[in-house]
Amino acid sequence: MPRVPPLAKMLAYVLGRCPDEFGLVPGSDGFVPVKTLLQALGEEQGWKHVRRGHLNELLMLGPHAPVEIVADGIRAVERSRLPSPIACHDPPKLLYTAVRRRAYTHVLEHGLAATAPPGLILAAERQMALRIGGRRDPDPILLEVRTRELIAADAPLQSFGERLFVTPALPAGCFSGPALPKAAPAPAATVPSAARPPAHPGSFFLDPEPSGPSKAKKGQRKEPEWKRQRRLDRRQQRQRRADGQ
Repeated sequence: MPRVPPLAKMLAYVLGRCPDEFGLVPGSDGFVPVKTLLQALGEEQGWKHVRRGHLNELLMLGPHAPVEIVADGIRAVERSRLPSPIACHDPPKLLYTAVRRRAYTHVLEHGLAATAPPGLILAAERQMALRIGGRRDPDPILLEVRTRELIAADAPLQSFGERLFVTPALPAGCFSGPALPKAAPAPAATVPSAARPPAHPGSFFLDPEPSGPSKAKKGQRKEPEWKRQRRLDRRQQRQRRADGQ
């Protein structure tokens, strides 16, 4: 018998015994998407390096291979100890799930429905819910699900293993999350300033002087009338001399 690689033992445990420990819920046929499995392994110390090629190598063990892969799904060969979903009538008061941030507003208003088996996965612990949600969004929104209201809304709830629960839908009103961010206020309208002609290098523009009689600057004394008249007479004399008079 060939030596069993450590990855083979790990996958036999993850897919055949305690998938809920890793935030996984296989379908009724035991399959888990290969992509989801690789995400779960990448969250575990010492298994971040595992890629699809490593899984394919295990198939070369032939009858001793711990897993089988069909298309994009993978499952354990030995599934006798794999838990099954069980109807849950006395769940914890609060369960948790995480949704994509960009879908949060829509989920608050309309609820959430599963698009594929096994359904919506709820967790008994916040950290596990964030771990599962982080596979779809690097910064998911955590929701608190009130199980009494969920059951009252006729949404069936099943437990899976010791940590996870499954439901086909989350009706609006049976869960809560953080407040929506407030919309940023619209910027105030600005009055455009009067346009000026384009400036040329080394040039500047003077504002036009106000029309009407000019006012003496503050602190400037008004010239006496006799001085102004004498200056005017001298100007006229110079002008007559220039004209030959």
